[in-house]
Amino acid sequence: MNQTLDVRQHPYLEHLDLKLGNIQVKSDGAGTLNHIVEFSVNVLPNLLREQIVNALEKPIMEHIQKILDKVDVEKMIEEKLPELDAFNSVTQIRESVTESPLQNTTSV
Repeated sequence: MNQTLDVRQHPYLEHLDLKLGNIQVKSDGAGTLNHIVEFSVNVLPNLLREQIVNALEKPIMEHIQKILDKVDVEKMIEEKLPELDAFNSVTQIRESVTESPLQNTTSV
């Protein structure tokens, strides 16, 4: 994902790397047909796994980008600024409290 320094711009999804694990189906009750069904369902999708992933990546990326296009980064930053200001105030107070009075004295 990419976000320009211009927070008026929306984030942009540059790359999506999907991984698809092993696909398996278990079948009971059909005897020899079970083995044929399991073999065909388990082997064929695994051989085509890369093609399946490649076919899914673009539509998923487009859907994610539609969601990212609705994100208002500038508004999110403006909403979080009071929290950041409060954090800075607390940090400054802590620093002033932890300073030793001996640090500000000069030796004679």
